[in-house]
Amino acid sequence: EAFDLGIEHQVGKMDVNVSKAMFAEHTMSEDSTDEFFAPNTQLSTTPLKELQFVIGIDGVVNAAGEIVEGGRPGNEALVEGRNAHSLKHLLGLKEAVEAKLTLAELVALRLYTGPMYMRYNAVLRGFYSRNLYTTTLHLIVSGLRKLCRITAPPPKNAEGGREVFRGTGGMALPPDFFHSDEQGFAGGVEAAF
Repeated sequence: EAFDLGIEHQVGKMDVNVSKAMFAEHTMSEDSTDEFFAPNTQLSTTPLKELQFVIGIDGVVNAAGEIVEGGRPGNEALVEGRNAHSLKHLLGLKEAVEAKLTLAELVALRLYTGPMYMRYNAVLRGFYSRNLYTTTLHLIVSGLRKLCRITAPPPKNAEGGREVFRGTGGMALPPDFFHSDEQGFAGGVEAAF
């Protein structure tokens, strides 16, 4: 039911000045400087540090409320395997061009693929409410929808179905998760991304 109601029902309407709103969500909210630990990176970080990593110290929002695309990520947030390309470089990638991603969508998606996924998913699962990251979550949904349109589905397996994998972080799944229902569907729906 929550899935059908959409993201607006969960976190509200996004601000029309998306870059400025996303910047404020990560730099001016009450939790902007609260440290949290991201187990996938072994990194202690804050929303402010993550936004600075993604847009770069020199990629700040200008007077018009836009993110400058040429900023490079700061080295203090680099861990092994973490992408340090500029937003300008990422916007030029074939997939970003073909999907017609906006700069704001790219920033939101890049934030989501780093430690901020923990905060965003906690909001969507109803576990975190100090900052709803409303505009950022809307931009993630928009970017994912655009990327879905240009991405081929996974190939069919031997049984004719498609396998999609999702990390569960030590969560035990019930037995009926693995057994097909009368429509041939097995699995579940995740409240987060």
